[in-house]
This record gives sequence, structure tokens and C-alpha cells, in this order.
Amino acid sequence: SAGFIKSPLSQMKLTEDSAELHCEVTGSPIPEVQWWFVEGEEPNETFTQLFDGARQERVRINATYILHATSAVYLANLTLGDSGTYECRASNDPDRNDLRKTPRIKWIRSQANVLVFEREWINTSSVALGDNTTLLSCNLTSPPSPVKGHYWAKNGKKLKDTEDGSTDQSMTHVALHKLIFGKLSRVKTSESDAGGIYTCVFLTTPEANGTIEVKS
Repeated sequence: SAGFIKSPLSQMKLTEDSAELHCEVTGSPIPEVQWWFVEGEEPNETFTQLFDGARQERVRINATYILHATSAVYLANLTLGDSGTYECRASNDPDRNDLRKTPRIKWIRSQANVLVFEREWINTSSVALGDNTTLLSCNLTSPPSPVKGHYWAKNGKKLKDTEDGSTDQSMTHVALHKLIFGKLSRVKTSESDAGGIYTCVFLTTPEANGTIEVKS
């Protein structure tokens, strides 16, 4: 018999992101692990086995069989079509792949859902206000989940004093600029180190972010 040590975890991702699912199984002899993609609802669901290199080389599967079975499936450059249920199957029955057996050998199964959302949620703008000041703004128009706050980062590092836990749509700067879940940040471009990649991050599930490049 075989048993799960680690089951894959469900997750939410954005298009173009990557996802990673892990599965660990114990048993004697060490079980074989397979990954399957499940579409539809019971009893009309269909199962497609995933192989290394599937989906135009976007699927990668790694497995090791030392002491117990460990396997991971990597999904690169996610598309909306990658949303669905992913199933880790394991069996150590010697006849597990003999399709002539009736009834077919049972595999133990563990499932996880991967939900992929469209990335195009944020409109960004950079406006020069004069006096060497540039106003950066992000407009999140259709969040994947309720917004729990937002902040800005520069070159990957969170900027102090830009964190805002407000989820109120009627904030002054939102109404004034006709943004939905908008967040504004003033960046003085006259500073020698003002240039860089600025990222507005909205605390949603999954996180939504937009980037603006400011020249020095």
C-alpha cells in the first residue's frame, strides 16, 4: 500500500506567472507517482496525464525515488486554460499500468486546484507636474478579490510611508483622479537616485502589481 506524506496545495496565480505543485508518497516498494489534469465535473470529468514537456514545453516534471517518492510539476507562463484540478496519483502495485486488469488497479489520489486570473487589471501612468516632480499612479479596475491595502516598491524594495491598509473606494485621491482602488505616490525626479523601476502592489489574492520606469 501507499500513503501521502505531502499533498499538492491549491493556489491562485496570474497569467504569465508560474506554478509549482509538490507530492510525496511513501510505501514499500516505493510507489510510482503520476500527474493528471482533471477537466469537468463528476461524473463527466475527463483525465489527461501530464508528461514532461507537455503544453508546448511549459510543463516540467521532476521525480526522485529514494526512500520514498517525491515529485513536482512546474507550470510555466500560465494561461487561463491552465486553470483546473491537478491530481497526484501513486501506486506500488506491480500491475498498476496493466489496463487489461478488471477492475483496474486503484491508485491513491490527491488533488489541488490552480486558478489562473487575467493579469490585465492595472493601468499605470506617469505625469510630470512641473517643479521637477512626477506623479505616478496605478488604477486597479477589476481586482480578483477584495483589496486589503497597497504599497509602492522601488527596484523591488518596499518604499517607506507608502503602505496603506485602506480599502475604501471614496478616498480623496481616488475620487479626485477618478480611479478605482487607486494609489498615488509622489516621486521627486530631481533627486539623482530617483530613477528606477517603481511597482505598485495591491494586496489582493493573488497580489496584483503594476510597474512604471522612471528615468534618472
